Amino acid sequence: MAITQEQLAHRRRCRTRWVLNSVTAWNVLAPPPTAIVRARLIPNSWLGTPLPSRARPCYERVGVIHVHTNYSDGLSSFQEVVEVARRCDLDFMITSDHNTLAPLRDGWEGYYGDCLALVGVEITCDEGYVLGLNLPPEFEPRRDAAARVLAEIRAAGGLAFLCLVCDPRFAWRSLPKEGFVGMEVINLGTQGMRTLNLVNLARAAIRYHRSGSIRAFSLLARRPTPELKVWDELSRERPIVGLGCVDAHSLFRVNGRPVPLPSYTDNFNLLRTHVLCRESATGDFHRDSAQLYEAIASGRCFFSYHVHGDATGFRFHAFSEGHEATVGEEISLGDGVRLCAYHRGEEA
Repeated sequence: MAITQEQLAHRRRCRTRWVLNSVTAWNVLAPPPTAIVRARLIPNSWLGTPLPSRARPCYERVGVIHVHTNYSDGLSSFQEVVEVARRCDLDFMITSDHNTLAPLRDGWEGYYGDCLALVGVEITCDEGYVLGLNLPPEFEPRRDAAARVLAEIRAAGGLAFLCLVCDPRFAWRSLPKEGFVGMEVINLGTQGMRTLNLVNLARAAIRYHRSGSIRAFSLLARRPTPELKVWDELSRERPIVGLGCVDAHSLFRVNGRPVPLPSYTDNFNLLRTHVLCRESATGDFHRDSAQLYEAIASGRCFFSYHVHGDATGFRFHAFSEGHEATVGEEISLGDGVRLCAYHRGEEA
């Protein structure tokens, strides 16, 4: 079928708007996190390195998303998992127990020291799994067709993300086209299933003996090629927010027996999500959680394999004709766009 000029222009606009998010996530996956590729889409005559505007600051909060507790099939209690997050110096943690918001109704959301603990839910659909965030306590998760689950989350004011999109065990049979904000680009559970073989088990055992558990589980920190392909395909039509999710249970079964691996600590030190908020944290739970969810919904976030290095302070900006945009934002091509990556204020 022939493509009209209007359709072609729409596709170009979509690529222009969302290249920021895709390129950022792709580059942050490469160790070390400071090894960022800078693309140049403008003539070489544009000299000098533009700096991010001080008038539009972003306040970075680092945490983990998709954590299971003993409200479903996780090893530890909510308060025990929050304590691990605090010891890992995380700014936030979002749980997602299976098909229940009981932790929310039981009042576990809030600040624990400097760590903001939030409650989401992982909902089983007929076609796959959905992560629901920012839902009210009265929301009742129930198994149904994906379209109905997504519609219910949206009607309740929540954010829906597709989970386990390309998982060897639980991959989606048919991906929906609408009704969700984004998808998991990395799920550590999926990465584990892809990595699980005799050769890698031997490698992990050697690393564990020599350097400890975090080095053993660093084998999971690989490029999620199938998910990146799906993300790019979905983003051709509309903005799709990408998340890096730990899917932490701290519970692995061997011959039906539970083994507490990888630990919550290892999960939280393998992969982290960095969210760029418009305001600094105030200590007010309602205000800060609203800021966090707004940034995630807008795509102002990126994820990195923390095991390879701390990506805190990474920024990715586009400059065009006096305009500026960061991840998740839009910018017009105009006469050219310059893409720049920074780490802790220095151009990478």
